[in-house]
Amino acid sequence: MFILIIMFNLLTNKTMKKIILLIALAIITSFGTAKAIDDPKKEEGIIRGKVIDREVQTPVIDALVKIPDTDYKTGTNESGEFEFTKLKFGTYRIEVVCLGYSPVVKTDIAVSSNKPLYILIELESSQITTKTIEVEASYFQKNSDENISSMNLDYEEVRRAPGAAEDISRMLQSAPGVSVGNDQRNDLIVRGGSQSENLIMIDGIDIPNINHYGTQGSTGGPIGLINLKFIREADIYTGGFSSKYGDRLSSVVDIKFREGSRTNYINNLDMSFAGFG
Repeated sequence: MFILIIMFNLLTNKTMKKIILLIALAIITSFGTAKAIDDPKKEEGIIRGKVIDREVQTPVIDALVKIPDTDYKTGTNESGEFEFTKLKFGTYRIEVVCLGYSPVVKTDIAVSSNKPLYILIELESSQITTKTIEVEASYFQKNSDENISSMNLDYEEVRRAPGAAEDISRMLQSAPGVSVGNDQRNDLIVRGGSQSENLIMIDGIDIPNINHYGTQGSTGGPIGLINLKFIREADIYTGGFSSKYGDRLSSVVDIKFREGSRTNYINNLDMSFAGFG
């Protein structure tokens, strides 16, 4: 390459100079292409995650984590963490099994780059069948907190939903019993109730409105202000929810943010109607 530069400076013929420039450009291009081909790590994805107990939020140790239809399987460590490396780009399912807990399968886990993808999996304790046990009922009985008018959403479901436009507020409009005032706003009208009767929580904190340009007494607006990539999952209750949510009459939206990486810095650039950043 150095020799080509010296020849270029010595020549006076314009045609010869053009030929030397083309040769130099071809050498640089072939060098960059060869370097990209020789780096197989660019096509390897990483999935890291943590398995915790849904009730007490403590790590679940020695849980079996595997990717069905592949040879990938591992166990959680003392911190409840696991890792899969050298994954081909694509969409995967992760199945988690542990004694004393109900099995969980996470779908639509998209691996598209070599930066680590972090997921959090919550396990619910399950009943263990034993021999017959005689139990005498006490005077007080614990009320069931089960709910049938509910829906659970995760990040990938909202991202791939047609018409949601990566806006959690738009996705909530598809829940059972929810109607829309007009197409220009994200107001939620649940079972004929008022827009102010909806409770929205993020990580247990009451948020009056999760939309830009909201009006007084309303929980909606034209554009959502929450970046979808921050959301791990969302639970929507449209009736029969627990009294722990207070005196709201129509619905409860409980949004949980994902936990950020404690070891790596990951950036993302996004531009949409909600903003640029």
